[in-house]
Amino acid sequence: MIAKVERVFAAVAALLVFTLNEMRLVNMSPRQMEGGFPHGVFLRAFGQPQEVFLSSADVAIRWGLVGVIIALCVWALAETLVPPKPAPKSAR
Repeated sequence: MIAKVERVFAAVAALLVFTLNEMRLVNMSPRQMEGGFPHGVFLRAFGQPQEVFLSSADVAIRWGLVGVIIALCVWALAETLVPPKPAPKSAR
């Protein structure tokens, strides 16, 4: 069983936030270049890749969430894979 499961839940929650942000970008970003949306990216949602244009803030949020996900996954792995400490020997 996974020890310290709250760290795994934190990583899964971060993945959920990233997925919700991707759905927001697919549904609300313009499909044609407009002023203030200089970054063209392809996002795949529901099978077909779509080109959307993002603002610099959207790109920063997207990569910031990626960094949070990586940090939480490394944290979860590091805490889960730490070998247990041996029990102290009782003095008799």
